[in-house]
Amino acid sequence: MTTTIAIVGGGAAVLMSAVAFVIVVAMGDAAGIPTAGFYGVATIFTGAGFGVVGLAIATRRRGHPMGWITIAIAVSQSAGSFASAYATFGLLVAPAPTPLADVASWLALWVWAPGLWLLVSLTYLFPEGVLRTGGQRGLAALAVAGTLLMTVPSAIVTWPHRGPLLLTDAASSEIPGGDLASTLQLVGVLLNLVVGLGGGAWLVRHYRSSTGIERQQRKWFVAAAIVFVALLWAAPFATIGPPLDAILGAIGGLVLPVAIAIAVLRYRLYEIDRIISRTIGWAVVTGVLVAVFASGVIVLQAALAPFTNENTLAVAASTLVAFALFQPVRRRVQRAVDRRFDRARYDGERVVASFAGRLRDQIDLGSLEAEIARVAHETVKPHTVAVWLRTVRGGDTPQVP
Repeated sequence: MTTTIAIVGGGAAVLMSAVAFVIVVAMGDAAGIPTAGFYGVATIFTGAGFGVVGLAIATRRRGHPMGWITIAIAVSQSAGSFASAYATFGLLVAPAPTPLADVASWLALWVWAPGLWLLVSLTYLFPEGVLRTGGQRGLAALAVAGTLLMTVPSAIVTWPHRGPLLLTDAASSEIPGGDLASTLQLVGVLLNLVVGLGGGAWLVRHYRSSTGIERQQRKWFVAAAIVFVALLWAAPFATIGPPLDAILGAIGGLVLPVAIAIAVLRYRLYEIDRIISRTIGWAVVTGVLVAVFASGVIVLQAALAPFTNENTLAVAASTLVAFALFQPVRRRVQRAVDRRFDRARYDGERVVASFAGRLRDQIDLGSLEAEIARVAHETVKPHTVAVWLRTVRGGDTPQVP
């Protein structure tokens, strides 16, 4: 029964997100509202991503609370996306109002808020999905209060006025009680912001004290949350247009559900260290080479100005210098970054390289067997190690020349 409910909830979330995406793409900016921008696409993909992840967790890890939490987030976010897209089409784009478009405009005002509450609550619920301490319960109570302030007043005062008015920015000032509802909604948002900050502090503290699998799970979530928040806050200040803003919105909407799926299902869980190391390494290398190229163009252009009026030679020379520096800079930077962010792999490579050097001088099979077992324990940390030696000519153990 629980699996059926999970399939229905997750499937409904994915279906609503897909329909909302089709409506948004079909409308474009026909209604005068940029529905296909960063935030619109991010919300749609958040609902779809959490729906798929919720289905995977609920069916593969039955009884795990994160499955139900992610499905609830998916239903809330996808319902908000669908309601907003359908109301915009039915009330502003279609030649005549479509059925229940006025109700959709009312739902679009508040149905997304429970999903936001759960998204914020992931900071202190992840990865177990349960409240174990008094601090977690206090944050949960504050989040519930904030969510009620975000939803109930707006839902009450706007119901008699459902329709095109609710799709405009002036709705709160033109509806009796709308200003008070907007104020209470803002208070609810601020409470959830406090919960997010408190949950973030709780997450960082427990990440530092955690070890093993739990630490890797929290590392995935922290890395994804940093990317999500960075895109969320940078979007209003970016001057990018379509379709790049929609692509970034899709990435922002999927990064958290993908990280949660990897962390909970533990598929390639330990790859996070390598991903972080490579990302930072390539970012640093790119920054260094761009700085070298730009500096080279400026310096060479100034030096060659008395001889030529064109900057082609300066650009070509700077390009060659940057190309020549690429491999040395990449190796040095990646080695330094791996030493800090991918220490296990860095130490493993050092152990293997040292073993390869000693192997050339090793002739005793007993010592060689012990050395192989030691290296295996230090690098991949297996539960047991066994060394098999193939026999030749009547069962004699092969001799090392």
